[in-house]
Amino acid sequence: MSLWDKLRAKFALPADYELQTPNLPHFNPNAPIIRQECFFSGQVQGVGFRFQTAELAQQLSLTGWVKNLDDGRVQAVFQGPSDKIAFIKKALAQRPYIKITHITSRKLAVIPDEHVFEPRY
Repeated sequence: MSLWDKLRAKFALPADYELQTPNLPHFNPNAPIIRQECFFSGQVQGVGFRFQTAELAQQLSLTGWVKNLDDGRVQAVFQGPSDKIAFIKKALAQRPYIKITHITSRKLAVIPDEHVFEPRY
């Protein structure tokens, strides 16, 4: 059972609230591996942002984590090919119910032994 299926079973979401997998482009197999911390502002809490981010990151084979902040923003750390990280940030802005008004990003040092992407609480 996928993470999304588990979350739908746990939380009462509207019937039309379906995770839609975007058409994934062909990614550059030689893109550099980076680690990037992002802060998302806008309508990003209470709309399934963490769960959609985790599902999409797993589909893209990215590692890292995502969590809500007390100030209404969402913090995410993505690690993987740079083109996939650029893609996930654009794809999240096109999701239903999510309205990103600003993204702040900075590069971090890569963690070689990280293997999963997960929501944090």
